[in-house]
Amino acid sequence: MREKFNLRLISVFVVLAALICAGVLLSSSSESNEPATYTSITLDQYSSTVISSYGLSLTLSLNSTTYHPGEQISITINEKNTLARENNIHVANRWPVQGLSVGPCGTLNYPFGISILKGYYDIKSVAAITPLQLFDPNAVYHCPMILAGIVSYDFQPGSDVAAIYTSYDSEPWSINMTAKVTSAGFWIGSRPKATFSNFTPGIYTVVGGDEWGALVILHFTIS
Repeated sequence: MREKFNLRLISVFVVLAALICAGVLLSSSSESNEPATYTSITLDQYSSTVISSYGLSLTLSLNSTTYHPGEQISITINEKNTLARENNIHVANRWPVQGLSVGPCGTLNYPFGISILKGYYDIKSVAAITPLQLFDPNAVYHCPMILAGIVSYDFQPGSDVAAIYTSYDSEPWSINMTAKVTSAGFWIGSRPKATFSNFTPGIYTVVGGDEWGALVILHFTIS
């Protein structure tokens, strides 16, 4: 009788252990396998934010919404942890649109980037439009250190400071998840004969996105 009871007890423990392991596996993989959901917050015409179910906010900001030809347009993009605890997010490579960058060297070590489109577009239509070429393709650039094999970003509580972890046995590198892009126009053509053009009068769309699928847009006018 006691042996049967012990066998049943062992079976219960085995089942519980299996359920716990399954739960751990599901919870650890859901972040990278399941797309996030997003809530949009537009504070004013100069700034817009989306908050994801991963606990991150992606904010896109302009220094103005109306410019004259030849004026520098300043765009800031920022990613922040909205949680009151550390937030480790695995890379996903789930970019909402192509062509995002923060400079001529791409997105560098940031999980986000921006682009500018000529014309007025909304979130549903931006993916079909080719972004303007903001950086001189004729130039030779000396890119800063770009980490290889990034596996996750560990955001500090309520902060845009994140430690970047790689697949190599190196110490994590912490940076502020904020980047600024300035431009007075765009380049037409390809190296070595690309030519520069100031933004011409009209409406333009600024796109910001991150590799977890967040997408935010703003608009400015050249007059």
